[in-house]
Amino acid sequence: DTSQADLFRCVKDIVLGVFSGRSGTIIAYGQTGSGKTFSMTGEASAFSHRAADAEVVRRALASKQRGLIPRALEAIFKRMESAKGEEAEEGTWRMRVSFMEIYSERVYDLLVGPARAMSPERDRAFSGGGCGRSGEAVLRRSAADALAIQEDREGSVSVPGLTVVEVSSLSQALEVLRIGALARTSGDNGVNPVSSRSHAIFQVAVEWQGPA
Repeated sequence: DTSQADLFRCVKDIVLGVFSGRSGTIIAYGQTGSGKTFSMTGEASAFSHRAADAEVVRRALASKQRGLIPRALEAIFKRMESAKGEEAEEGTWRMRVSFMEIYSERVYDLLVGPARAMSPERDRAFSGGGCGRSGEAVLRRSAADALAIQEDREGSVSVPGLTVVEVSSLSQALEVLRIGALARTSGDNGVNPVSSRSHAIFQVAVEWQGPA
């Protein structure tokens, strides 16, 4: 069996390539129950609507079983932190994240709309505060909540209206991941009672900003 740490070592160069101006994508592909969510985030049970205790999820994101996304965020922030002293006079690195799901062939923002019912304190979390117990809620996806996908003449794809959150610390980035993961559509597939029933995309943008 491959450990989560070993798996991340295989993709670390893709993650840190962002500091060389390269874009990268890490995709988990496989049949239901093969461990895609586990590989990307960690223990899936921690993100179920019935286990939406903020502290439970935070411990899962910090455990040895944490997945590729938490480890990627750690590596990026570590690199940004190490560059502060060397590059402070030249500029600074900034990070923005977003989280969406593709469900029933439609794109939904996991940080607004129905997601708000899963975490009533999400706005306080984004401003640096903590999140308490979210409580249980039933997510109802409708076509009215869906976002459009646009492609320009150069082939670049975007999702207008998607929430983009600027984060300045690892804890803030993990909080966005936590809130979005709890808002994902899930259900019982006969093997896993909280199986993810959608495709999810957690996007990280790192930008170098020179002095004003």
